[in-house]
Amino acid sequence: MSTIELLNICKSFAGKDVLKNINLRIEQGQFFSLLGPSGCGKTTTLKIIAGLIKPDSGDILFDGCSVLNIKTEKRGATIVFQDYLLFPHMTVEENIGFGLKMTGVGKKIRHEKVKELMELVQLNGYEKKYPSEISGGQRQRAALARALAINPRVLLLDEPFSSLDERLRDNMREFVLDLQRRLKITTILVTHDKEEALMLSDKIALMFDGKIIQIGTPNELYNMPVSREAADFWGDNNYIEGKVEKGVFKCCFGDFNVGFEKDSDVVAMIRPEFVYLNLNYLDGQIKGKILKKKYAGDKVYYEVLASNNILKSTTISTNLLEVGDEVGIFVDFKRAIYYLQKQ
Repeated sequence: MSTIELLNICKSFAGKDVLKNINLRIEQGQFFSLLGPSGCGKTTTLKIIAGLIKPDSGDILFDGCSVLNIKTEKRGATIVFQDYLLFPHMTVEENIGFGLKMTGVGKKIRHEKVKELMELVQLNGYEKKYPSEISGGQRQRAALARALAINPRVLLLDEPFSSLDERLRDNMREFVLDLQRRLKITTILVTHDKEEALMLSDKIALMFDGKIIQIGTPNELYNMPVSREAADFWGDNNYIEGKVEKGVFKCCFGDFNVGFEKDSDVVAMIRPEFVYLNLNYLDGQIKGKILKKKYAGDKVYYEVLASNNILKSTTISTNLLEVGDEVGIFVDFKRAIYYLQKQ
């Protein structure tokens, strides 16, 4: 296990800035995710940690010591890529033991270590199989075992689940998380999958356009986004302009007690799941009319016209409402995030 720090990391390719002053700290034994859209710099960051790419400026520390000038094979960081990169001409046990062989580990010790890892990743009985003879999930487990064979200080995972079908992907996420918890190895995952990052991570760094815009726990990133950009990454939201005066949010829908004491012009961000609809209008609710409806099995997505504004609402698929229905709307403004209008 190691603590990993990136200090003021910058990187450009062909004159284009790919990483812009990246700073982060990953604690020992932590499962940390780099999350963001394609092209935001996640994999470049991972490769810089591994030593596969050298930054233009900044430093990388493992346990407080710079590894900037230490070669990849000496750094103690191993990557499992999306396509696993197993050697097709080697058996599973030969693939797992390859790193040990290259570092001069004796045959007997190597055999014992490979056997131990085969048991750890549940590949007993597949020792003599070639990569083409095993499933995608088994190839992934073999790649994990190969990465773990050299006792790395940090395990780096670059979109490792994206090529698997949904059921296998879910199984492998659980497997990797359980393995990480048992081994207590510092792990950094690159992913664009929001659900994956939320389920697996102790902490997440949200990246856009070569910058980290927020670092926090899954709960903090989802429920307390620091900006509209961070909020919109998680999906569609409602934005309602208004003014807070003495703990009351005043907007086009009326006045609502919110407990937000600082008087200011704000934009309230409210997620669709906190906009509730019902056919029977009740006092204090907002009147509206359903304009659009999308049925998605366990959820239904609505767009509702209210006071010349469109509100988005996501509900469970019971008591279905229909396009054209007049509805009462309850917006839970106490669950909103308030941004100053200058944002």
